[in-house]
Parts: sequence; structure tokens; C-alpha cells
Amino acid sequence: MDINDKVAIVTGGIKGIGFVTVQHLLRHGAHYVAIFDLLVAESDVVRTAFKTLEQEFDKVRFGYYHCNVVNHEEFIAQYNDVTQSIRNVDILVNNAGICNDNDPDLTIAVNITAVIKCTMYAVERMGTHRLGKGGIVVNIGSIFGLTNIPTIPVYNATKHAVVSFVRSLKEHNENLGMRIVCLCPGMTKTSMTTDYNPRAILLDFIPRNVINDNLELYLQDPNNVAAAIVEIVKRGKGGDVWLVQNGESPFNTKDVTKVKELRTEF
Repeated sequence: MDINDKVAIVTGGIKGIGFVTVQHLLRHGAHYVAIFDLLVAESDVVRTAFKTLEQEFDKVRFGYYHCNVVNHEEFIAQYNDVTQSIRNVDILVNNAGICNDNDPDLTIAVNITAVIKCTMYAVERMGTHRLGKGGIVVNIGSIFGLTNIPTIPVYNATKHAVVSFVRSLKEHNENLGMRIVCLCPGMTKTSMTTDYNPRAILLDFIPRNVINDNLELYLQDPNNVAAAIVEIVKRGKGGDVWLVQNGESPFNTKDVTKVKELRTEF
């Protein structure tokens, strides 16, 4: 898909990967990018982000929408506001996420339930089976949706669910006239990986040495992830699950569909 003149929504778009994704979409010619996030519009974070955007882009090309993706009615209302005030949405980036294994209900609600519900609403609005004009949904997974890590088992499980959700929909993309894909970032420099208290979000039985091992992993720049999001929008195929890590170019990943390939010795 050519991003030029397209309308996009980015959830969790005011900070981190979400914010640089907004910038990259605008730089590639997006007509309008709607930023969905939890913070109130009057917060310092939102004001600072908008000052940054206004230094580079015409302010009519982006807007802020207070939205808690866990509240699906709120998401629907804000999605509809975009379509009524701008025009139909072409691109939805489900970027909003949380890592807090001590609050599994919230982690599951944000990372799985909201991603599924937001995707399905986009299918309802974009899908040609409902007389929509097509589009793309990019669900942001994680390298930990493709591998396993002992540090954050709850978060790990939610990201595996995102990957499986996208792959399970692969055969339906053509009938829907749209693409549903997944981009899995490796460890990335965001507040989730740098500004947190490990003991506040990790289960109390996780050993300190396991935590320290993960703190020493290379953190790629979020711009590398945003660039990969742009690429998967442009040329990703329905059901693709791409991995981008270590500041390198993204690549597609293999889906094991034959049970016999899973066999291993006891």
C-alpha cells in the first residue's frame, strides 16, 4: 500500500514506538494520522509531542484522541469520529501495549482482548465483504511472541496470542479485501525497557540474575521499528509476521503448520 494520502490510526501513539510511527507515516505522505492514547490532551506529554510534530508537519495532518483501548465503546466512538471528520481509515496500527505481570488482567485486556476487538472493528469498517474499500491492520507483537523468556511469562503469553491471531486469519485476508499483519520488535529503547521498576511489574519469584541478563540486551532505536512498520504497510502480505531486531532490517518469519515438525525426543 502506498501510504501517500492515506488516513491512519495509531494506538498508544503519543510516546515510544507509537510516536515515531506517527512521524514516519506523516513523512511518507499520510493525509492524516489520528493518535489514540490514554493521556488527557492537556498533559505535558501530549503538548510536548504536538510541539515536536508541529515543527515538521502541518497541524491539520494529525490529531489527538483520548482513548483507552480496553474500553471498546470508546475506541469505536473515536474511530467513528475520525471517519466522520476526516474520511475512512486505511491503516490501523494496534501499538498500545503494557508489560506488568503482576496485573495479568490488565495485561491481557490491553495486549490481547483490545487488539482482537480493535482488529475486528477495523475488519467491519474496512472489509470489502461489508462494502468497505480495504485497508491494513498492523498488530504490534514482540520478539517474545516468537520465542520464550523466563522473565515475563504473562507478557510473553499475550504476545504469542497476537502472533497466533494474525496467522490464524491469514486465509481470510483475500476474502476481506484487506491485510492483517504483525510486526514483532526485538528489544527496543522505550519507557517499557528503560524507565521501570522491575520488582513492580515482575513476578516476585523471578531471580535477580534473570532480570540482569535481560537488562544487558541490546536496545534498538524505536525509529528502526517505525521504519519496519512503514515497510510492512507497503509490501507485507496478509498474515505476515515480521521480526525487526538489533537495528537491522525486518524479515518475515516461518509459521510451523505441520504437527510432525514439532516432534522432538523425550
